Amino acid sequence: MSIGAPVPSRAVPGKAERSITTSNLMQIKMHGVKCMAVHLSDIHSLSEFQRNTREHIQHLKQSGKPVVLTVNGQAEVVVQSADAYQKLLDDQETLERIRGISRGMEQAKRGEGRPMREFLEGLAEEHGINLK
Repeated sequence: MSIGAPVPSRAVPGKAERSITTSNLMQIKMHGVKCMAVHLSDIHSLSEFQRNTREHIQHLKQSGKPVVLTVNGQAEVVVQSADAYQKLLDDQETLERIRGISRGMEQAKRGEGRPMREFLEGLAEEHGINLK
């Protein structure tokens, strides 16, 4: 795939659908849902990545951004540095906690759930802890 070449936007079952925006970002969709926007400079063929692995790994570590690798012009895999991946996992965990707290707040607003004292007494009893 040459950078700057028009990329057809076609839906193939199980394959990514791609389109290029005016800001040189490639929109990648799976099953009609936007998954990511990737700058064209962050898209490489798997063959090119294999030929220049050291340079690509150095770039991945420096930039912290993922790179899309293509096979036969189709986006197939995304690679990123271990540090960037760990940050992604940490951010996802934080987001899940925030969503959990938000759900709890919404439930409390609706009057759902149990009073804290009741919960703590049940938890203590379940674990054989005397609260007195």
